[in-house]
Amino acid sequence: MKEFDLFGFQVEINETATREWYEKADEWGCECEDCRHFIDLAKKKELPIPVLEILEQFGIVPEKATYVCEMITEEHKVLYQFSYRMAGNIVTERKDGAKDVEWGDVYCGHEPYPHGAPGFPEPHFDLEFWVRLPKAYKYSDIADFLMHGREIEFAYKGRKYSITNHSGFWHLCNDTDHILLETICRFEEKDILVSKLSAFVIDDMTIREIFDKQVYDTKGIDVI
Repeated sequence: MKEFDLFGFQVEINETATREWYEKADEWGCECEDCRHFIDLAKKKELPIPVLEILEQFGIVPEKATYVCEMITEEHKVLYQFSYRMAGNIVTERKDGAKDVEWGDVYCGHEPYPHGAPGFPEPHFDLEFWVRLPKAYKYSDIADFLMHGREIEFAYKGRKYSITNHSGFWHLCNDTDHILLETICRFEEKDILVSKLSAFVIDDMTIREIFDKQVYDTKGIDVI
């Protein structure tokens, strides 16, 4: 085994055993909506860069987490706890517990829930993260924001769009190309706004499909 410093935790890792297990492992298998959203973000490499760098170092595909749990849902973020099991030992425990870093919290310990790591070699420990990640928006969420008079900015297929109100009207704009796509309705006609936007087609999908199928850019959305 080789000794490493993982975010302030002194550990020793059997790199070969770790890589071999993850090469054969499946992605995290829970089918609940929160876990599937985490897997989508992991596949898109939208976890914090230091997390991705550590996983790549040990040959771990991000979506092959051995534990995932949605902890707290906020307006625009979701706090996830997620872990990756490592073959090896914790050499020195941190007296202060989890380490607080700029993008979340990190801890090396032992996660007792076994579902995500069948047949993992002994000895082992778990590299655990607590990170706020972008919330998954459905069209129903967008409609609720609009019904409360809030404007939306989002990105899809590399272009930025906005649903804004000014001069007493709602407008849908392509902000990347500086194009007004449509003046939709008067400001107070929010039922018409939600209905028309639902069916409006951008490229090859309706706006409802863009959100309900989670194909928008999760980093490019803002609610004003």
